[in-house]
Amino acid sequence: MSSTDHLRGLDRLHWLLGRLLHATARLDFCVGLQIRSLSTYRGRPAKLSIGKQKLSDRLRLLQEFTDETFCHSDPMAKSAFNEWFVQAAEARALRNDYAHGRWGQVSSREPDLFSFIPLSWALDEHKVLSGQVPLTELQARVEAVESLTQRFMDLQEQFVHEARYTAAWENEHGLSPNVRPRPT
Repeated sequence: MSSTDHLRGLDRLHWLLGRLLHATARLDFCVGLQIRSLSTYRGRPAKLSIGKQKLSDRLRLLQEFTDETFCHSDPMAKSAFNEWFVQAAEARALRNDYAHGRWGQVSSREPDLFSFIPLSWALDEHKVLSGQVPLTELQARVEAVESLTQRFMDLQEQFVHEARYTAAWENEHGLSPNVRPRPT
């Protein structure tokens, strides 16, 4: 392998890691916006300090608001949103592992195969997990994280007919709890 191939592999790795960080930051921003929006409908406005919370805490709060708003009567909605929240938690963990771990090319003959060692405080080298990550696998994971924000919006749209807000909010906006617009 030439030094050019070696550098292309490293460049691609860094480009994918950057996309992963950006996608996770975009997801975090979306979670914050959804909390602000849904908290108003739930009659529990979000505190200004929400931006100081960890993403895992914001995800838990968003799940609470989502359950109250969309998942109260439809098992399909509950299942779909729960699956999304599992994937969002996995994306957060992946970002943390991949951003803080150590990467290295496996061999000069395979510029798109990297060894990965997650950050660990284990002193016993046998307890430290390591593995190999092909860039095609990393790219698929990055694309899955990138799709999470839009998928949350799609779920809200899919289950909007199930949305239930507080009685005061519905009355103020002319919605009857018994009359919901159904998708056509």
